[in-house]
Amino acid sequence: MSSRTSTVSCIIQIILGKEVINLVLDRTRKLADSRTGLQGFLTFNAVGGGTRSSLIALLFERLFVVEIMNIAFEPAFMMSKCDPQHDKCMVVSLMNLCWGVFGLATCGACSALALLGTTSLSEDTVNAVATLESAAPPVITCFQSSYVDNMTHMMEPITGLKWTRGGPKTSNSFITVDFNTKYQEIMGFGGAFTEAAALQFKKLPKDKQEEVLTLYFDQQKGSAYNFGRVPMGSCDFSEDSYSFDDVLNDTQLLHFDTSVKHDQQVLIPFIKRALERQPDMKLFLAPWSPPAWMKQSGPKYVPSMLGSMDPAGLKADMRATWALYFSKFITAYKKQGIPFWGLTPQNEPEFAAPWEACKYNASYQADFIGDYLGPVLDRDHPDITLMIFDHNRASVHQWAKTIYNHPTASQYVDGMAFHWYDMERFMDGVAYHERLNDTHFVDKNRFMLATESCSCPGVAYGDDAWFRAQRYGHDIMTDLNNHVTGWVDWNLILDHKGGPNHQGNNCDAPIILTEDGKDFNIQPMFYFIQHFSKYIPVGSRRVKTQVAARFEKPGTPQLFWGYPASLSTCDGSSRQAFSKTEDNKIQVVGSSWCLVLIETQYQGKEVQMTECKFTQQTWTIDEKSGRISDGDYCLSLNHGSTENGVRVIATSCSDEMSVHQQWALDAEDNSLRSRASSTDQCVTAGYSFVQATAFVTPEDRKVLVVLNENTESADFEIQVGDMTLETTIPRGAIRTYTWD
Repeated sequence: MSSRTSTVSCIIQIILGKEVINLVLDRTRKLADSRTGLQGFLTFNAVGGGTRSSLIALLFERLFVVEIMNIAFEPAFMMSKCDPQHDKCMVVSLMNLCWGVFGLATCGACSALALLGTTSLSEDTVNAVATLESAAPPVITCFQSSYVDNMTHMMEPITGLKWTRGGPKTSNSFITVDFNTKYQEIMGFGGAFTEAAALQFKKLPKDKQEEVLTLYFDQQKGSAYNFGRVPMGSCDFSEDSYSFDDVLNDTQLLHFDTSVKHDQQVLIPFIKRALERQPDMKLFLAPWSPPAWMKQSGPKYVPSMLGSMDPAGLKADMRATWALYFSKFITAYKKQGIPFWGLTPQNEPEFAAPWEACKYNASYQADFIGDYLGPVLDRDHPDITLMIFDHNRASVHQWAKTIYNHPTASQYVDGMAFHWYDMERFMDGVAYHERLNDTHFVDKNRFMLATESCSCPGVAYGDDAWFRAQRYGHDIMTDLNNHVTGWVDWNLILDHKGGPNHQGNNCDAPIILTEDGKDFNIQPMFYFIQHFSKYIPVGSRRVKTQVAARFEKPGTPQLFWGYPASLSTCDGSSRQAFSKTEDNKIQVVGSSWCLVLIETQYQGKEVQMTECKFTQQTWTIDEKSGRISDGDYCLSLNHGSTENGVRVIATSCSDEMSVHQQWALDAEDNSLRSRASSTDQCVTAGYSFVQATAFVTPEDRKVLVVLNENTESADFEIQVGDMTLETTIPRGAIRTYTWD
């Protein structure tokens, strides 16, 4: 150490004395602990001979002057704690004040010396400190939502987690995150401003309204929503059907209500309140039905806003009028101070629903966009974002191929909107995520946005509410892992019955009003969304994860009819144990579920779950070739892929032996392994229980979300570069880990 450094340190020690220096050291250790962990600081303290002089000189040179000034002044500030009724108070106060002034002078002198460069550390000390600072593992924070003994524990901080740097990676149960491999950029999360939601918001007292706005839109205290979906006209979650032009054959829309008077009652005020909290919100519209006079009629259908003709509900000669209707609606809302970011041409175009509906097929929507809607928007609202489809994942790939390759529509289309539903409610959020991956590769330059999800019927509580929350978490995670850029929920708020809905289609929502309308309850699904939306801001990039978590106990399979069969890392769970029955069925061990082949519209023959008693499906297992067949069809991997989560299907047995049609049924652990895999991968009934997704934010903060849907806890090691973290996620829980 240089003589100047020794001199400065010595002066400080003499003037401030032993007690103050110990206080400095204590404060500094606490600061270091908060920044890089106490272990890293103690190592740092030992650098350069481990002397007190070295440490104090380093503190001044490393901007700890402010902390010492605080300590020097601290005795003077203690006057406020002295009882003025005692004679000693004045004496103590004066002594403390003098000490504070003297300390300030000392700190000022030392600060000047440091700033003028009169103190210095040896090069070895500085280099050693710099190395240790860079090597110190970052502080990790974690929040967990769990359901234990019929009690929810939402967004609980998990403390005591510490990275280990440079240690061996010996665990066979792990999640690896690779921040060097990046995928899609995140656009955000949100919910829908329906009339039903607006009515419930209006019922609440003013203070409760503010709480709702904070919960959804506040970046620090809430879920940081930045997307909002708005129905154009009525939907089922309206009090009744309505449009903005009910004048028969008004093809020029001369009677269009440019004041959108109906929406001014409750919907527009609700949206404006939200925009006050989140001015940058991306609002997008979707129609459920044109006015009845624009719709096709038929022998069994009298045109109304409810229902639709098949295959096209919109009259061909009304397409220009309907396109103009979009433009006028966007303009009308803009005059109300509400700009739209985007739109879809039709909500759920493949469904002639009993509520507001209008059917399209992909070709008819492509023609409508290419010849009518696209040109009108390009003329009147050129900045609007146009998304297609807005219906269920099962058909998303076919619609993308048709419209993205359409000669006129393609130029106007920015992306793909889709919903989470399937034919059965217990399949919502489960089926056909792999078709999102297929859609991404149709055109990588167009984004995909999940635009509607909700659980029906009615409002759930207890176990059912937790199941719905888990399903939300599963769907969000799997969407994001298949190139989706954002996720938008359905109704923001509903009443205690899951309405109002003028067709009785009541559903759940993240926030449910109490029966008296004076307060609200927060459903578990709210927090499952927040595990993503709060920590993954706009502009974040998804990064590569590899999930290989393994269970000590298998748990229960928790299967439903129609669940797919997929390929995932072997995890020792009950969903990966199969046996051949005496009547040649393939059964999930310890359950009533068997593999069955189902013919589907776009995929061909899929492998799904069904109850064994309802199928006569038999399989031939050729142990020598590894084929598992039913007649001329063999179990196969979709696209020949071995990516985790790929669907197991059945294709024609190849004349030449194909490795993606080869399997090994292990009689010891009942696993059904793929011989095509270069890692340890097994057929999985449904999907793997543990899933994860990771992101890097624009501020370079790291985020990892992990979901465990098993009935058993999962012990695993998080592996990031040269850092590891041993951790456990309880059964049925979700966790969000973040670090710098």
